[in-house]
Formats: sequence, structure tokens, C-alpha cells
Amino acid sequence: RRIFNAYGPTEATVCSTLYRCQAGAGHNPPIGRALGHVHALVLDELLQPQPPGVAGQLYLAGPALARGYLNRPDLSASSFVPHPYSNAPGQRMYASGDLVRQLADGNLAYLGRIDQQVKLRGLRIELGEIETILASWPWVREALVLVSGEAGQDRQIVAWLVLAAGRKLPPLAQLRENLLTLLPDYMVPSHFIALDAMPLTPNGKIDRNALPQPDLSRSDVPYQAPDSRTEILLAEIWGQLLQRQRISVHDDFFALGGHSLLAVQMVSLLQQQGGPAIPVREVFTHAVLAALAAHIDSLPGLPSAQQDQAGAVAGAGSALCLPVRPGSTSPPLFLIHPIGGEAAYAWALAPHLPAAMPVFALRARGLVAGETPHTSLPAMARDYLAQIRQIQPHGPYYLAGWSLGGNIAWEIAHQCRQAGQVVGFLGLIDSAPAAVLRQQLQAGGGHWDEEQAFWVWLSQQSGVTPAAIDTLQTLWQTGQDRQSGTPAFASLLAASQTQGLDLSPNLSRLAAALTPELVQAQVALYHASGLAILHWQQPGLDCALHLYCAGPDTQLAWASADGYDQIDCKLIGGDHFSIVQPPLLEQLGRAINCDLLARLQARPRANIKPSP
Repeated sequence: RRIFNAYGPTEATVCSTLYRCQAGAGHNPPIGRALGHVHALVLDELLQPQPPGVAGQLYLAGPALARGYLNRPDLSASSFVPHPYSNAPGQRMYASGDLVRQLADGNLAYLGRIDQQVKLRGLRIELGEIETILASWPWVREALVLVSGEAGQDRQIVAWLVLAAGRKLPPLAQLRENLLTLLPDYMVPSHFIALDAMPLTPNGKIDRNALPQPDLSRSDVPYQAPDSRTEILLAEIWGQLLQRQRISVHDDFFALGGHSLLAVQMVSLLQQQGGPAIPVREVFTHAVLAALAAHIDSLPGLPSAQQDQAGAVAGAGSALCLPVRPGSTSPPLFLIHPIGGEAAYAWALAPHLPAAMPVFALRARGLVAGETPHTSLPAMARDYLAQIRQIQPHGPYYLAGWSLGGNIAWEIAHQCRQAGQVVGFLGLIDSAPAAVLRQQLQAGGGHWDEEQAFWVWLSQQSGVTPAAIDTLQTLWQTGQDRQSGTPAFASLLAASQTQGLDLSPNLSRLAAALTPELVQAQVALYHASGLAILHWQQPGLDCALHLYCAGPDTQLAWASADGYDQIDCKLIGGDHFSIVQPPLLEQLGRAINCDLLARLQARPRANIKPSP
């Protein structure tokens, strides 16, 4: 006996694709390949072809298309559109309204209807893809996923599950952890509701209006107030982000309305208010407040919560390569830090990258107390490459970096090639050639010291305009109270107030968030990174190079540099900082996503160690 999965709308009379089902293929087999008389295309909103693995609407063309809908010229015009990839005059395509993606073997996987594709917090969500994964679990009979909440409010993804007989819904943390291995974090539902059966309308369709809604105000466990210093700190941050008056140690961050963007903010606020620097991933794996607090307190080397801020940061651990989205189904992408040493942009960018691709972030040595920052870029790259090889012993390596991170990734790629390893992808996110960076560092007279590094750090951290920074710098250099070394915030506050500069809120915020020891560590890192660039001779490369520019200046800088005319350049827009922030972040992610998928299609198999 042979079983075939046939797909075809009436408008394409009638069967368009066919798949011969294989034993053990699961509950959701592909819909197959187009039949000989059918041209099947997977296109985006602009009718551009989607690369394999990326979802798009299925368009059908060929002689079997219907002429249109009887007495409905408006509907016919919107559903049967001109064929942009046919040389024959008058050819049309039918917009099926079905969401599919092409698999590696050429077959098409059906994901759901296009009207199930929604945008949430600027990210495109494939509800049908989430449903397909949930329905593939043997204890789930039926799954429905929707975005719940009124427009203008903080909407959330909710999953309704009809369970197999005798089964109970697993704990929320377990459900989320399982889905994080299959989906990007922004597509993991915040709520799961078990049903005996889906409510139906009289004509047998799911009655979405009758679905029970999650109750955020109700808790299944009694309220317990935070007790330890870490629990109290987390509760204050959660209350601020989630706009809640009372947080229990048993509360789940995502059940209360948290999501990936708020998780990034939470990690940042935690560090600003004296806590350790933890990966955003830990918020997803320890979503309950008590569990997250216990995890933070158990970090290796972490001092007691009563110790000072510098000690807390020092205890955050010494690992340079941090898991953003672990996994083992394909070679990872390693995202390198900019001059400040932190790679926070990696967590914001990861949701826009291929879902099956693990992502790791590399932070700088020098962020943790007791570490000495690198002043040599080749030495820095050797250090990072040793960290990378602990996760992926052999190539092909996929590397990218924003700003200085692109130059570091370049040197890592060079050392990989010298060792005979394949570099599958090198992405430069608004990174400038070394010669241009040297000119920028030497613009103030050719002397790069810690004082110059302080002003660069302050301009990037405070949000103060360059003109105001120049004014402050002049006041400091000519002031009577000038001392050796970097200025103190108190002196800068006094100078800004004397001159009527509107800087006090920015400087006060930094002064409250950072101790002098942390400022000194940050400035030392900026200084060391600048020295590394000043002495770096950028080598040539023979691997795939991709440049993502904020503006034409970076593009022109590479075009005018010798030997770099083979770089594939894409103009994203914005400026050097907004390119890694919404809304341009999504456009950047889509550009990198397409280039990565194209490179992954032809890759040799990599030797990847499973993530711990």
C-alpha cells in the first residue's frame, strides 16, 4: 500500500504538488514537489523568491490555472496576478494564500494560511509553524496558536492544546525549554491552555471567540514575597518592566507578559543595579523568579549578595563565548563584540537569523575583574578562536561582528584560513577598514591614551551629542581642577552645570549606575581596543565577505581601499548605532539571514559539540 499527500486548490484544477509518504515521516508530511505542468514559486510580500528554509506564500502557475472567479473581477484581479518570472506574454500566477517553505531536498512543507502570519513587536510570527511543532508531539491531539490581546496593548502568543487521553500539561518551564530547541525565543508561546476539545461553531469550525483566555491576575500558588537580596532586586526590575505592583517568588516572567525584548532590558537593568552580567538565555531557562535568583546566586565565584557591585560583576564568570541560542543542528554563528566589549546586540539580532542555526556571542577579555584586556588584535583573535574551537573544533566557521567586532572577526577568519580551516561566512556590520579606524583614533592629534578613550566611551554611553562632548572636553582640559587620569563624574557634572549644558540627567544616570572601578575597567577596555586597531595590519582574505552598511560612508571606505572590491555590500540605512536597533534591526537580520541560508545550502558537514 502506498500513501500520497496531494496538495492543490480548486483554482489550479486540481492537484498541484504530490509527495509519497514514507514510513515514520510523522503526522505532518511535506506536500511534495510541483507536478510537471505546474510552476510553484515561494515568494515574499514583494514577489521576491524566498531562499530554501524561509517561509513565503505559495504561488502557482501553468496551464491548469482557472480563468478567474465567476462575476467577481475584483477577487480575480487580487488572486490571479501577472507572472513576473515568465517571458510569455499574459502569463499569470495564483496567490494561494498558503504559507510554505522549501526543504533541503526540494519538497515543500506546508505551514498554514498566510493570514496566520502576524507581526508581534516588530517580528514576523508564523503561527502555523508553531502549531505544526506542537501537533507533532505524541501527547498532543490538536493545537491552535493565536496572538491574544487588544491592539496597542502588549499582545502575547497563546497556545491551546487538546491532549491525548490521560495526559496532563507539563510544567510551563519544561514546555518552554523544549520549544526553545525548535523555535526562536520570540515564537515560544507565553501561555499554554489544555482543553478537552476545541470549541466549534455550528458549521464545525473552531470557535475562536469561545476559547478560554489566560488570566494574568490569577496564580495557582499562594503569593510569597521576595526574601533574599537577589529576589528583591529581580522583583523590583520585573515590577518596573511588567508594570505590576506585586511580584511573587513563584511568578513566571513570561506568564506575566514578559517577552524577548523585555528579557534583554531586564538583563541590562540587572547589571546596572549591581547584579551580575548574565546571558539573556538564562531568563528563558529560569523564568520563575525564585529559580532565576537561585541560579544567579549559584554562579561560580559569585560573592554573596551583600558584597559590592564590582565584586558582583567580577563573579559573573570568565567564559568569553556565551550561548545566545544553543543547538546542534547546523554550524553556529559567532557574533563578536564591538569596542565596548559586550555583545548585547547578539540577543536582539538572533531572532532574525535562521531558526535552526545556533548563535553564540563573544565578549571581550577585561569585562570581569582580574582580566587584562588585549592590546593586540591577532592575540585577541587567537584567544577567541581557542574559545570557538571548544564549541566547534573544525570548520566551516560562520563569523560576524558589529563595528570593531567585524575587524576582530576578520582576523579570526584570517587565522582560520592560515590553519587550513574553511570560513563559510564573514559578516561585517558597519565595520570600517583598519586604515579608516586608525585615522579616526588619531584625529585628536595622534596620541591615543586613556583620557582620549574616556571621552569616546562617554560619548557612546551617555547619549550626549558630539558637540557637547567636545565642549566638556575643552572645559576639562583647561580647568583648574584637572588631575591626571580620567575625569570624575562630579567634576563633569559641575562643569556642565556651570556652562548651562543640558547634560546632567545623562551624566547623573551613568554616575548612579557605575562605580569608579567599573568606569575604569570600561575605559581601560576602550583604550586597549584602540591600541589593538592602531597596530593591526589588515590581512587579505579568500572567503565569502558580506558588508552591511548603515550609510554610504562605510561603503565608500571599503570601495576606496585596495584589495577589497570582492565584498558583497548591502545598504541597510540608519547610522552606526541604529543599525542594530529596531526597526532597522529586522532589516539587518533579514539581509544576514538570506546570506547565511545561501551559504548553508552548500556547506560541508561541521563537527559541532552539543551545547551543555
